[in-house]
Amino acid sequence: MLRLATALHMDSTTQFELMDLFRSPDFYIPYKAGTTVFREDEPGEVMYVIVEGEVELFIRGNSIRTFGRGEVIGEMALISDKPRVGTVVARTDCKLAPINKKRFLLLVQQSPQFSLHMLETMADRIRWIDSLIQPAPPQ
Repeated sequence: MLRLATALHMDSTTQFELMDLFRSPDFYIPYKAGTTVFREDEPGEVMYVIVEGEVELFIRGNSIRTFGRGEVIGEMALISDKPRVGTVVARTDCKLAPINKKRFLLLVQQSPQFSLHMLETMADRIRWIDSLIQPAPPQ
């Protein structure tokens, strides 16, 4: 936790890089390609930062999107305390950094850059979902 605390004290002129918070391999969990990281409808007790590799998101059995290095997955269930909306499977061998609720709250409290990154991530995903919705035909 010392390395994490040190990384959190970035000055305002330093551009935030999510990966800077997860340099220590002590926090990584390796997943082999094809391994399920989490399943739809499971409780979401952790979110993950993808340190290395790619994962694929499936919702109701449909492939939705691939995520790669530096992206977060599982944040919705962690933040909302609701079941997972999708299943995530490692597309390649991966290393993921888990973030439980306690650590997430610590990051939000101590790093405005982390908080802003999470807000931007959520906004980007809402915009992406919105782009998939077809406009209603004219009546």
